[in-house]
Amino acid sequence: MRKILIFIVLSFCYSNVFSETYSLRNTLSYNLTGSGALAIHVVYTYPPEPNQPVYAWRTHTPFDYSQGIHSQNGALIGYTDDRGVLSIVVKLPHDPIHCGWFNNERVAVGSLSSQKSNSLNFTIKDNGGHVGPLHPSFPQCGSSFRKNNSNLR
Repeated sequence: MRKILIFIVLSFCYSNVFSETYSLRNTLSYNLTGSGALAIHVVYTYPPEPNQPVYAWRTHTPFDYSQGIHSQNGALIGYTDDRGVLSIVVKLPHDPIHCGWFNNERVAVGSLSSQKSNSLNFTIKDNGGHVGPLHPSFPQCGSSFRKNNSNLR
C-alpha cells in the first residue's frame, strides 16, 4: 500500500496536471518614440518544457476600431529553449499600423490544445518626440485621435 501511495504522489508531481505556462511583457503600454523602443515577450514553463513549439492567441484593434494586422489565432511564434523559455525581442517600428489595443494575449506550449497561459492586455501608442515628416495617417496612433473620434466605436 505504501508503494502505491508513493507512486501516486510522484505521478502527480511529474505529470502535466501541475504544469504552468506563464507569459510576461516588459510593459503593458508601449510607446512609439522613434528611439528604438523594444517590446519584450517572455514565455516560461514550470516544470520546464524544453524545445517545444509555442502558439499565441490575441486580438489587435487599432484606435480607429478597424481590424488590426497583429491578431493571432493559434499562430506558431517560436520554440522554447533548453530551459523551457521563449524570449522574443522586437524593436518597435515607427509605423502607425502597429498602434492599438492588444487584448487577451495567451500562449500554449507543446500543442494548440495545451493549457493556455495567463491573459495579457497591452497597448501601443505614440507620445510624440519624433523628428522629420510623419505618415499622413500617423495621428491615429496618438491620444488626440482617440479623444476626437470616440464615437467610432
